[in-house]
Amino acid sequence: MFNIRELNRSLLALATLLITACSSGGSDAASPSVTAETREGPTRVAARTVHVGVDCGTRGPQPAITWIGDSGARERLVRRLGANAIDGFGGLPAINFRSHGLVLVEMGRRATSGYSLELATPRVLVQPDGQARMEIRARRPEAGTVTAPMLTYPCLVARVPRAGFDRLDVVDGEGRSWGTARVD
Repeated sequence: MFNIRELNRSLLALATLLITACSSGGSDAASPSVTAETREGPTRVAARTVHVGVDCGTRGPQPAITWIGDSGARERLVRRLGANAIDGFGGLPAINFRSHGLVLVEMGRRATSGYSLELATPRVLVQPDGQARMEIRARRPEAGTVTAPMLTYPCLVARVPRAGFDRLDVVDGEGRSWGTARVD
Protein backbone atom coordinates (compact mmCIF):
# COMPACT_ATOMS: atom_id res chain seq x y z
CA MET A 1 0.00 0.00 0.00
CA PHE A 2 1.13 3.57 -0.73
CA ASN A 3 2.00 5.52 2.47
CA ILE A 4 1.80 9.32 1.95
CA ARG A 5 3.56 10.11 5.26
CA GLU A 6 6.53 7.92 4.34
CA LEU A 7 6.68 9.60 0.91
CA ASN A 8 6.59 13.09 2.51
CA ARG A 9 9.41 12.13 4.91
CA SER A 10 11.48 10.79 2.02
CA LEU A 11 10.92 13.95 -0.04
CA LEU A 12 11.81 16.15 2.93
CA ALA A 13 15.00 14.16 3.53
CA LEU A 14 15.92 14.42 -0.16
CA ALA A 15 15.26 18.18 -0.21
CA THR A 16 17.37 18.65 2.93
CA LEU A 17 20.18 16.63 1.38
CA LEU A 18 20.07 18.68 -1.84
CA ILE A 19 20.06 21.99 0.03
CA THR A 20 22.97 20.87 2.19
CA ALA A 21 24.95 19.70 -0.84
CA CYS A 22 24.32 22.94 -2.74
CA SER A 23 25.22 25.18 0.16
CA SER A 24 28.39 23.31 1.14
CA GLY A 25 30.23 24.33 -2.02
CA GLY A 26 32.37 26.90 -0.16
CA SER A 27 31.92 30.57 0.61
CA ASP A 28 31.14 31.49 -3.02
CA ALA A 29 27.92 29.46 -3.06
CA ALA A 30 26.12 31.94 -0.81
CA SER A 31 27.89 35.11 -1.94
CA PRO A 32 26.64 37.57 -4.56
CA SER A 33 29.73 36.94 -6.70
CA VAL A 34 28.41 33.72 -8.24
CA THR A 35 29.72 33.36 -11.76
CA ALA A 36 27.39 34.14 -14.64
CA GLU A 37 27.72 30.58 -16.00
CA THR A 38 25.89 29.14 -12.97
CA ARG A 39 22.79 31.27 -13.48
CA GLU A 40 20.02 30.29 -15.86
CA GLY A 41 18.46 33.73 -16.29
CA PRO A 42 18.87 37.34 -15.26
CA THR A 43 19.08 38.18 -11.58
CA ARG A 44 18.75 41.43 -9.67
CA VAL A 45 21.16 42.70 -7.04
CA ALA A 46 20.72 45.68 -4.74
CA ALA A 47 22.53 48.95 -5.44
CA ARG A 48 22.70 51.75 -2.89
CA THR A 49 23.42 55.45 -3.39
CA VAL A 50 26.36 56.53 -1.22
CA HIS A 51 26.89 60.06 -2.59
CA VAL A 52 25.12 62.61 -4.78
CA GLY A 53 26.77 65.92 -5.60
CA VAL A 54 26.48 68.94 -7.88
CA ASP A 55 30.18 69.62 -8.42
CA CYS A 56 32.02 66.34 -8.46
CA GLY A 57 32.70 65.51 -12.06
CA THR A 58 35.92 65.44 -13.99
CA ARG A 59 35.02 68.72 -15.64
CA GLY A 60 34.17 66.87 -18.85
CA PRO A 61 31.29 68.03 -21.03
CA GLN A 62 29.78 64.55 -21.53
CA PRO A 63 28.40 61.88 -19.21
CA ALA A 64 30.91 59.30 -17.96
CA ILE A 65 30.75 56.00 -16.06
CA THR A 66 33.64 54.74 -13.90
CA TRP A 67 33.95 51.52 -11.88
CA ILE A 68 35.85 51.94 -8.61
CA GLY A 69 37.09 48.46 -7.70
CA ASP A 70 39.89 48.91 -5.15
CA SER A 71 40.85 51.05 -2.17
CA GLY A 72 43.41 53.12 -4.14
CA ALA A 73 40.79 54.17 -6.69
CA ARG A 74 38.34 54.88 -3.84
CA GLU A 75 40.86 57.17 -2.11
CA ARG A 76 41.50 59.08 -5.36
CA LEU A 77 37.74 59.53 -5.76
CA VAL A 78 37.39 60.72 -2.14
CA ARG A 79 40.13 63.33 -2.68
CA ARG A 80 38.54 64.52 -5.91
CA LEU A 81 35.02 64.73 -4.45
CA GLY A 82 36.30 66.56 -1.38
CA ALA A 83 38.33 69.04 -3.43
CA ASN A 84 35.41 69.85 -5.74
CA ALA A 85 32.62 69.92 -3.15
CA ILE A 86 30.59 73.07 -2.99
CA ASP A 87 27.70 71.15 -1.44
CA GLY A 88 29.41 69.69 1.64
CA PHE A 89 31.08 66.35 0.89
CA GLY A 90 30.68 63.99 3.83
CA GLY A 91 32.97 61.21 2.58
CA LEU A 92 32.26 57.72 1.30
CA PRO A 93 31.58 54.63 3.40
CA ALA A 94 34.17 51.90 3.79
CA ILE A 95 33.80 49.25 1.09
CA ASN A 96 34.75 45.57 1.12
CA PHE A 97 36.08 45.45 -2.44
CA ARG A 98 36.04 41.63 -2.52
CA SER A 99 32.24 41.69 -2.45
CA HIS A 100 31.32 45.20 -3.70
CA GLY A 101 32.47 48.05 -5.89
CA LEU A 102 31.47 51.63 -6.49
CA VAL A 103 30.17 53.09 -9.71
CA LEU A 104 30.62 56.79 -10.41
CA VAL A 105 28.02 58.22 -12.81
CA GLU A 106 28.82 61.71 -14.05
CA MET A 107 26.28 63.87 -15.83
CA GLY A 108 28.85 66.11 -17.48
CA ARG A 109 29.01 69.91 -17.51
CA ARG A 110 25.76 71.84 -17.01
CA ALA A 111 25.38 75.62 -17.32
CA THR A 112 23.03 76.13 -14.36
CA SER A 113 22.14 74.71 -10.99
CA GLY A 114 19.12 72.44 -10.66
CA TYR A 115 20.54 69.28 -12.26
CA SER A 116 20.98 66.03 -10.33
CA LEU A 117 21.22 62.26 -10.67
CA GLU A 118 19.56 59.46 -8.71
CA LEU A 119 19.02 55.74 -8.99
CA ALA A 120 15.74 55.08 -10.80
CA THR A 121 15.56 51.71 -9.07
CA PRO A 122 17.73 50.23 -6.32
CA ARG A 123 18.21 47.07 -8.39
CA VAL A 124 20.87 46.19 -10.95
CA LEU A 125 19.81 43.62 -13.56
CA VAL A 126 22.58 41.05 -14.13
CA GLN A 127 22.43 38.93 -17.29
CA PRO A 128 24.04 35.46 -17.49
CA ASP A 129 26.41 36.73 -20.22
CA GLY A 130 28.23 39.04 -17.77
CA GLN A 131 26.42 42.29 -18.69
CA ALA A 132 24.69 44.26 -15.94
CA ARG A 133 22.32 47.20 -16.28
CA MET A 134 21.75 50.01 -13.78
CA GLU A 135 18.98 52.54 -14.38
CA ILE A 136 19.36 56.16 -13.34
CA ARG A 137 17.14 59.22 -13.42
CA ALA A 138 18.62 62.50 -14.61
CA ARG A 139 16.82 65.46 -13.10
CA ARG A 140 16.86 68.82 -14.82
CA PRO A 141 15.29 72.10 -13.77
CA GLU A 142 11.63 72.36 -14.63
CA ALA A 143 10.61 74.99 -17.15
CA GLY A 144 10.19 78.36 -15.47
CA THR A 145 12.30 77.41 -12.44
CA VAL A 146 14.80 80.03 -11.35
CA THR A 147 18.31 78.57 -11.34
CA ALA A 148 21.72 80.02 -10.63
CA PRO A 149 23.84 80.57 -13.74
CA MET A 150 26.91 78.52 -12.82
CA LEU A 151 28.80 75.55 -14.14
CA THR A 152 27.92 72.35 -12.29
CA TYR A 153 29.12 68.76 -12.72
CA PRO A 154 26.46 66.55 -11.09
CA CYS A 155 27.30 62.98 -10.17
CA LEU A 156 26.09 59.92 -8.33
CA VAL A 157 28.17 57.27 -6.54
CA ALA A 158 26.48 53.92 -5.89
CA ARG A 159 27.65 50.79 -4.09
CA VAL A 160 27.02 47.66 -6.18
CA PRO A 161 27.66 44.00 -5.27
CA ARG A 162 30.11 42.09 -7.43
CA ALA A 163 27.65 39.57 -8.81
CA GLY A 164 29.18 37.80 -11.78
CA PHE A 165 29.23 40.66 -14.27
CA ASP A 166 32.20 42.22 -16.03
CA ARG A 167 30.41 45.14 -17.74
CA LEU A 168 27.99 47.60 -16.16
CA ASP A 169 25.81 49.60 -18.54
CA VAL A 170 24.12 52.69 -17.11
CA VAL A 171 20.88 53.75 -18.80
CA ASP A 172 18.33 56.46 -18.17
CA GLY A 173 14.54 56.15 -17.98
CA GLU A 174 14.20 56.36 -21.77
CA GLY A 175 16.64 53.47 -22.22
CA ARG A 176 19.49 55.66 -23.52
CA SER A 177 22.92 54.39 -22.59
CA TRP A 178 25.10 56.80 -20.62
CA GLY A 179 28.06 54.48 -20.99
CA THR A 180 29.53 51.18 -19.91
CA ALA A 181 32.14 50.57 -17.24
CA ARG A 182 34.48 47.57 -17.28
CA VAL A 183 34.36 45.82 -13.92
CA ASP A 184 37.73 44.61 -12.66
